[in-house]
Amino acid sequence: MTIDQQLLILNFQILAGILMGLDYLMPESWRKNLNDQTSIRILNVQEGIDLDILKAWEHAKNNIVVIVVSILMIFSSILMIYFTDFLIFEGKYILIALWIVSIVVLFFMGFATLLNVSADIIVPIGLGGSLRVFTTLILASPKGPLAAIGFLCLCTSFILRYKYLST
Repeated sequence: MTIDQQLLILNFQILAGILMGLDYLMPESWRKNLNDQTSIRILNVQEGIDLDILKAWEHAKNNIVVIVVSILMIFSSILMIYFTDFLIFEGKYILIALWIVSIVVLFFMGFATLLNVSADIIVPIGLGGSLRVFTTLILASPKGPLAAIGFLCLCTSFILRYKYLST
């Protein structure tokens, strides 16, 4: 491990120690106030995530026809490749060229359209869903959000240490 990697792990461990130590060293009223403020901020983030996920589902519902047609275009181009052996194109070079062009056009138009539509769906649901899991974990912690964030920092330091030692 390089010195920068060791310092990064140490920074995560120090932050985890501070955040988890606040639970034991801080007076009850201060801890409650800090946990309440942290919960409010995390709830605001969670509301934004929920709004993004709902917009992504609406986008998916509104573009369901485009998604299905794109998948059918890709599937039909694959079927055309499969059935090329069964067609007789001997000496008909124009038909061969049109057949190949139609396969390429069907596949890439379907793929590009599907990629364009699905990017607006997958990113909010994928990233938003994972962030939603972490914010729910933080808010549901019996020790409070600060201790939960400290615990996540500690877990991150362990994951980084494992990653750096295994490479």
